[in-house]
Amino acid sequence: MAGLELPESGRVPLLDSHDRSSVSKVMGSVGEFKVTAAGLEATITLSTDPESAAAWTKISEGHLKALSVGYSMLDSTWVPPGETTMVAGREFTGPLKITTNWELLEVSLTPIGADRNAQVRSATTTGEHIMTETTTDRETTAAIIEACVLTGQISRAPDFIRQGLSIEQVRSELFKQMAATSRPVGPTIEVTRDERETRRSAMVDALATRAGTAPKDPHPAAREYQQASLLDLAKECARAAGMNPNRLDRQDLIRRSFAANSTSDFPYILANTAGKVLRTAYELESATWKTWCTVGSANDFKTMSRVQLSEAPELELVLEGGEYRESPWSESRETFAVQKYGKVFSVTLEAIVNDDLGALTRVPRAFGSEAARRVNQSVYSILTANAAMADGTALFHADHANLAATGAALSEATLTAALLAIRTQTGLNGATLGLRPKTLIVPAAIEVTARKLLNSVSIDSANAGIANPFQNLVSLTVEPLLDASSATAWYLVADQNQIDGVEVAFLDGQQSPYLEEREGFEVDGRQYKVRIVFGCKAIDWRGLYMNAGA
Repeated sequence: MAGLELPESGRVPLLDSHDRSSVSKVMGSVGEFKVTAAGLEATITLSTDPESAAAWTKISEGHLKALSVGYSMLDSTWVPPGETTMVAGREFTGPLKITTNWELLEVSLTPIGADRNAQVRSATTTGEHIMTETTTDRETTAAIIEACVLTGQISRAPDFIRQGLSIEQVRSELFKQMAATSRPVGPTIEVTRDERETRRSAMVDALATRAGTAPKDPHPAAREYQQASLLDLAKECARAAGMNPNRLDRQDLIRRSFAANSTSDFPYILANTAGKVLRTAYELESATWKTWCTVGSANDFKTMSRVQLSEAPELELVLEGGEYRESPWSESRETFAVQKYGKVFSVTLEAIVNDDLGALTRVPRAFGSEAARRVNQSVYSILTANAAMADGTALFHADHANLAATGAALSEATLTAALLAIRTQTGLNGATLGLRPKTLIVPAAIEVTARKLLNSVSIDSANAGIANPFQNLVSLTVEPLLDASSATAWYLVADQNQIDGVEVAFLDGQQSPYLEEREGFEVDGRQYKVRIVFGCKAIDWRGLYMNAGA
């Protein structure tokens, strides 16, 4: 209520169920507003025409009590999914839009109100009635009625609305009743979208299709907007928001649609299209680290610890009446933290006017690919840098028994030695772990050699009867990033389900890049921030082996 703005006259019309189509739907007016602890209070004055008099009769008889308000959002704050913010001393967690400034346009008498407080509180014989209303939520009311109709329990709708239940609570109660009857009740429940959500989804899918990033299952209504320009979509959004685009020139239309206090869906549609293109490009980019790394999650930016517990001590014979002895355990610990990587780009007013769809698609597509490369580069730099582990010894080192004593080309003999090194690795207490080699990683320069070695039917070209023991034993990962460091070095990695090798952790488990947007300040248009937050670290050297090659 702190953000309420009233007209200068201090009065707004009283309508019949938000019907603004005709002056005949005006039943009176509302004024003398004041904000109390209960919400917004005002005085209703009814007209003396027959329709309004009939409504007064129903009010005085106690049959008509519900109220609702019509308003326009002037300023709001968007809270992205998973983020938390404070507004007016209250904490909100996204995704949601918080309206902080709003203009009251009208008050309506309705058959069913937004909640139990939105109703006539008292009445006098002079025709003036005091009403109070808190938060109006016509969408929730409509959703409750629809859910009750679909489940054959419409008689319960008034009680749910009076109790102020959310749609989730209502659905839970309806499902409980359906389960209790042990038989189908009413028609099949179908989750439906309102007109606004349908329009949004259709426009986003249409833009994504035009950009060459067509979704697998596009919204059926997307076909209506396939040929629409960006300006056409802006006009449609403006019209749906109550603006008259025919009275605005193109630049003014775009500026109003982009304004921070705009109720237009146009910025939402642009952001979602850019985000969809960004994520699709990220997923399509070659990122070979996924074939052999462990994926983790970080709750914050603080340093994380990854502990390697030793293998269990050997079980000992316990004689009759004997005591069980406490088991000694060993552990080692590696630490790392996630970091932010990001950039800002803009979609300008000129790009929208010129219908430059590339500004909305090429740039986020490029950043999506870059985000994938950024993660890939960070992972492989762990192998090539060969930095020290927590024990002070390099990741690949003779003391770790995971480095070939002499670099040698990939061959039957050198791969056999690598397999042996992985399988005979010992744990912290000295027990043989029996790890399973899973992935052979090579630079592009020796890809053909690796494929011949792993895929040939026979290991000996001179004797075709000798089967290839490496066939289907390990998978092959070819990474061109390795060539810049060494065109000969190759690596063997154990199954990550058995032992941690390299872990890639993402903040809150969000593996794809995130897109935020705001109204442009340095430019006329919208600004978008691409961000990906991750960290990577070699956790246990026992599952990794290196040969410098030759």
